[in-house]
Parts: sequence; C-alpha cells; structure tokens
Amino acid sequence: MTLLQSAVLKFSSYCRCVATARFTTSTYCNKQSLEEKLGLNPKPRKPVTPFFRFIASIRPEILQQQPNMKPTEIVKVAAERWKKADENTKDNLKKLYDQDVLKYLSELKQYEQNLSPGDRDMITLEKESLKLRKERGKLKKEWIASITNAWKSLSQEDKAPYFEKHKKEMEEFKTKLEKWEKEMVTQGLGSVIRQH
Repeated sequence: MTLLQSAVLKFSSYCRCVATARFTTSTYCNKQSLEEKLGLNPKPRKPVTPFFRFIASIRPEILQQQPNMKPTEIVKVAAERWKKADENTKDNLKKLYDQDVLKYLSELKQYEQNLSPGDRDMITLEKESLKLRKERGKLKKEWIASITNAWKSLSQEDKAPYFEKHKKEMEEFKTKLEKWEKEMVTQGLGSVIRQH
C-alpha cells in the first residue's frame, strides 16, 4: 500500500464515502453503487481531483501537529495551504489527475461495452425509480408543510371540533384498553399488559 493510499484510508472517515472510494481501489467504503446493488460489476470511479489528492497527502502531517483537530478544520487548513502551494506541486497533481482521467475514460468505455442490453435497461429503470422516490418524498414534505400551515392558520374555534373528536376517541381507546387488560388478567396473561 502506498503512502498516498494509506493517507487516504485514514482521511476516508472524514470524507463522503463516495469521494473516499475514489482514492483507492480497495473496498474500504461500504456504500454500494447502483450497479453493485443490482448485482453488476461496479462502474469505474471518477478520479480524485488535485485538491483532494493534496488534502490526502498533507492530512497526516496536520494530524501529527494537532491530533484533536476536527475534520472541518483540517479541510480549512488544507484549503489555505492549497492557496499557498507552489505551481509546481499543483501542476504535478494536475498531471496525475489528467492521467487518471484518461485511465478512467478508457475503463468506462470498456465497462459500457461489456454491459448487456438487459443490464443497461436494469440500470435505467433503477435510476428512474430512484428519481421517482425522491420526487415522491419531496411531494410528501410539501404536502405535510401545507397541512401544517393550514392547521396553524385555523382559529381556536375552528380547531375545537378536532380537539373534541380526539378527546372522544382517546376516551374510547382507554375504555377498550382497560377491558382488554382485564380480559388478559382473567386469562392468566397479566404479563403482557402494561405496568401502571
């Protein structure tokens, strides 16, 4: 394992899982890709940007100097150092990135050529399904927000029938619960009732 990969593995607990997996070919990241969830070979991951490579390379040094530093503070320090980094360092990281991009594009092309039409259809359907679930969740939040606003805009007089209905239903529930508890005790199942 190279020093960079070692640094990245340590850094991974502070980065998003997707970004972490880009640094290394290991399966350290436990987040599954869409293709893996469908039982297909994983799609090649996009290469790490020069900035993230830079962070991964200086993070051990920063932590050695200040071991209790929070991840957000580490990123701030790294960003300041990135601004002050010499152009040669940035150019070297950019060259590595460009090489990785070429490798990624070639792997991606090979990956897509190896996908069967059925695999492509499964991926497309799953992406559409994810999109619909997100939209449904958004609509549900909007619906709940509109109901909440409607409730807040009601006067106490308009809310009164709902409170009365709630009170009546709670009384019915308590009556039924007491009846059920007595029945459980008479059947010798007193252990299943709640303790008062």
